[in-house]
Amino acid sequence: MAIVFSICHAQNKHEKDQIKNLYKHVQFKNQAVEYRANIQIGASNFELLINDVPVEQYFGDADGTVNTSIPINDAILHSGSQRWKLILYHGTSKGKDLTGLSSNVLIDIEIEKLTPDISSNEQSASIKILATPTVLISGKPQYKDAGKVIAIYEGINSIRTDSFKNNIVLQQ
Repeated sequence: MAIVFSICHAQNKHEKDQIKNLYKHVQFKNQAVEYRANIQIGASNFELLINDVPVEQYFGDADGTVNTSIPINDAILHSGSQRWKLILYHGTSKGKDLTGLSSNVLIDIEIEKLTPDISSNEQSASIKILATPTVLISGKPQYKDAGKVIAIYEGINSIRTDSFKNNIVLQQ
């Protein structure tokens, strides 16, 4: 019994030493990069997907504007081309279903790269992936797809990662 206890005691001491020195073996990245989708959608309901992963949605009263910034790192599966899709739906106004998308729809979506280390040479960057598509009607810009029940916009943008420098380049 004493032999078993002393073997266990020696093993516990060895494990404690390993844990105490663990920080010497862990490799940390210089900095973490966070990607965010900055979204401003007005006068409609919507879903935003990145690589077919829903990242934000709104289904409610379409009288106002949704303005948010959400992290999207979980939707970026690999370095390189990233697919995005925005689906706009007609909404409700004061409890009544609208028959189509308003001529006042607002769309402004950008992808932003945030680098937390201000002292680094890396800079934050952003690219606009979609702005309100408009047409001139009687000399005034109006939402191009007004009156439709649904509108779908899709695109591909590139996010490249240089794993040695942890440098992210956003490309359109």
